[in-house]
Amino acid sequence: MPKAPLLALILTLLLAACSGGGQETATPDPQIPDRSASCAVCGMTVVDYPGPKAQLHLKGEDRPLHFCSTRDFFAFLLEEDSPQDHRIAVMYVNDMGKSAWERPHKAEGAWIPAREAHYVVGSDRRGAMGPTLASFGKRSEAETFAAEHGGEVLGFADIERDLVAELPGGGPPKGGHGGH
Repeated sequence: MPKAPLLALILTLLLAACSGGGQETATPDPQIPDRSASCAVCGMTVVDYPGPKAQLHLKGEDRPLHFCSTRDFFAFLLEEDSPQDHRIAVMYVNDMGKSAWERPHKAEGAWIPAREAHYVVGSDRRGAMGPTLASFGKRSEAETFAAEHGGEVLGFADIERDLVAELPGGGPPKGGHGGH
């Protein structure tokens, strides 16, 4: 075999091996939590409490990490030893514009990508762990909620560790969650 075609074949095989053979991994769909889903931060049963929930899917894992509140989700995500972005396949939060506050995980179309959501911080509504970040798919719905319940509308990138830690009870878990 002439050298040029052989070299081209070897390069093609190497490129295919490096790219995973051209196969793309599908983004996991949100999973509706059931009674077996416990919070990755505090261990509470996710479906037993009101307010927005979250889930984080890691690449190569079949089951997501569930969170009983968006506050626990951000506390986990913003910790120094949390999964790096390259390990995260997708993150979802409840769209409270389509969800009942008491059981948001059950609503049709209730899960939206966390990075695209608008969050209300500092409202009078309480989630599983007390103060929470109410998540919405539409900014206008977040603004309406903030007008009714107080708080400030922020984007995903605006949520920082200090902001979560300043929420009452928003610091790292310390052997329990105040009777929750």
